Amino acid sequence: MTDVTDSQQHNETDVVMAAEWELQLSDYAPKARTQLFDIHDTADVMLEKLLQLPSTNGWGIDAICIDKAKEYAMKWDDFSIELHRKIQNLLSLKLGVKNNREFHYQTLKKANSYLVMFLSPDARPYHQWVNELKIKGFDQYKIAQTVLGLRLKLHFLDNVGKYFEVSHGAYNSEIFLGAVVQKEEPDKRGNYYVDALQSDLFYSPDYGDLTFTLKGICFRAKAEELGVLSDYGRILIKGKKSLQLLEKVDGRKYRKMPYMRFVSRTYSGCKNHAENLVQGVLSSILSQANITFSPRVFCATHRQLNFLTSDTKILQRPLVIIDNINSGENPEAHQRFIHYLKKTLDAVDIISPQELIDLDKDVNYLVLNQSKKINGSSISLGEDTLLNSTWQALNEAKAGKKDLLDYYSRLKVDFILDFEKNHQRVFQGCNIEALEQNKKDPVTQVVKKVLNPVSVAKLEMIRSELWLKEAVLVRKKLTGFSINDGEYILVSIRCSSSGSRRGNDFYGVATPVVFSHGVMNIAEPKMYTNEVDFRNNVPGMNINCIDRLRDDNFYLVDTVNEVVIKRYNTVRIPRLLGSAERCSLQVAEENQDKINKFGAADKTCLPYYLTPKPKSHAVSQYQQLFIEKRGNEALLFCTKSNQPNQIMDRATLVYNLVATTFDGKEADVMTQAATELLLRTLTYDTIRYNEVSQTSLLEKISRLMLHN
Repeated sequence: MTDVTDSQQHNETDVVMAAEWELQLSDYAPKARTQLFDIHDTADVMLEKLLQLPSTNGWGIDAICIDKAKEYAMKWDDFSIELHRKIQNLLSLKLGVKNNREFHYQTLKKANSYLVMFLSPDARPYHQWVNELKIKGFDQYKIAQTVLGLRLKLHFLDNVGKYFEVSHGAYNSEIFLGAVVQKEEPDKRGNYYVDALQSDLFYSPDYGDLTFTLKGICFRAKAEELGVLSDYGRILIKGKKSLQLLEKVDGRKYRKMPYMRFVSRTYSGCKNHAENLVQGVLSSILSQANITFSPRVFCATHRQLNFLTSDTKILQRPLVIIDNINSGENPEAHQRFIHYLKKTLDAVDIISPQELIDLDKDVNYLVLNQSKKINGSSISLGEDTLLNSTWQALNEAKAGKKDLLDYYSRLKVDFILDFEKNHQRVFQGCNIEALEQNKKDPVTQVVKKVLNPVSVAKLEMIRSELWLKEAVLVRKKLTGFSINDGEYILVSIRCSSSGSRRGNDFYGVATPVVFSHGVMNIAEPKMYTNEVDFRNNVPGMNINCIDRLRDDNFYLVDTVNEVVIKRYNTVRIPRLLGSAERCSLQVAEENQDKINKFGAADKTCLPYYLTPKPKSHAVSQYQQLFIEKRGNEALLFCTKSNQPNQIMDRATLVYNLVATTFDGKEADVMTQAATELLLRTLTYDTIRYNEVSQTSLLEKISRLMLHN
């Protein structure tokens, strides 16, 4: 192994941290609208009030309850098919339609009783059936949640009915919101693609709050005059054409609906528009029913302006490129590209793929992979099956299909499966889409094939990834921290999200770190593949402190003060939709369907995403961490380095930060030494170039240990 002196390590693995934690009260604190509602009525009162709402266009809410027990020898799949066939038959009779269509409904279960609620033009008065449900013991939170979902559907169908004729079948079918056709003209095969959103509600019995989510869906469609039919219905393009929706397609490949659009781009047709619409409709329904509620807002109490940086990212060990790209029909272009990359990254050699065990432990490796156009990933099983994550590949390997995986996935799988031998190896993947690009000569106008260089941002990301992996996995030391001495354990989890976790799909890595005189020393990590073993051996992971270990969770364990810090996001954590002081829908309506990019608190339609630049920041540097302290917990929202573009592809998540003592008691999270460490190690970004990841350097280190 290369011998590196302490002074060299200090210079070349240094991080730059502010001398003190400059946490301050936030002078930018507008109230932001969120997707959460605090319901102050009890569940039975809320249900009663919702059921008292009048019918809409003659349609009301009805219910059927079926008692059916599964025979001991019967499989659950067969029982489910039989049950839903019976439900479909009963709904057909109730609604007076032929038994040849699929109704969309939710089923609630209590013992051997099954409840189905639906919309009917001949709905019975609710008092004729609601008491039976209460006697049978159905969860009133879930009933109220289902009834509210049906009221939401009635609202949207009533709105559609002002412009188009709504068939009876639509009332008990899936409905999709915010549908927009990606292009007005079809592709070469006559296909249109339609983006839409599907809503879901959750009324929490533990906290009494209500939230909603919108999931992106994408459809393939054809012009209706072609005579093709499906069960999905149709859509009009600006009143000009009628399209028949044919099938749902993979949204990761086809979906293009952005989260937000500003300025010259129309506001309608983005997800934020639909979120504000649903939030407004739910508020209206709750108000009409005289339900006591308050919309939850986010309002920053504190902010942090300083982030961790790193000035030098120079590798101490040689870099070798592993050429895993198919040269195809143009080996000359392939060679030009490989040698260009070797020179650009100062690599010492280019080699062909080798198994992990044959790679030199004292060398850093960059593996070039051919990116698949379909999903942008290079992970595959054989020639035809594309995968989306290392964890999918790991499951295939454990099923005996490792030899069918692509080369880079095999490296990562071997790293995980033989962790003790491999956790100090450094290798990084880089997906390459095209070796050449077309370029027109400005003088001759002749189009020629030229080298397609890797972007500056991607090159910087590669250098950052390799530098951090080398520092963490090999040198095991980082210097430059202005933090109190302490001892911690970094914990990362990957596991099945199902309730019945199988013994072979749990991976937990615990990495002890010690801070002393500004130096972070990283001890040997330990991987656990058994949850019971993990809980028994890792401090702070007992059932009293962490009731359930969830997939992709990170924990910072303070072993001195016996406190665990957890940062997480769920559907019950607020999402910032807009300003609580002004309605984005109304602003857009008054401005030709446009939303301007105002950051000032008294003008903005999207606070915290859009903010004035802090005076202490450099030009075009907007990044800041906003914190809302709520009792013992805290909500975190981190802005991006630059102001959002006119089109924002995705939302920025709010995270909840909680502190729990080893014996399971709540602690004030903002007074913990571990919280200061976690927040002060947020980066401008050590790994991803010019992007806010909203994760601490400690979390990144922990995840590196888990899957390189």
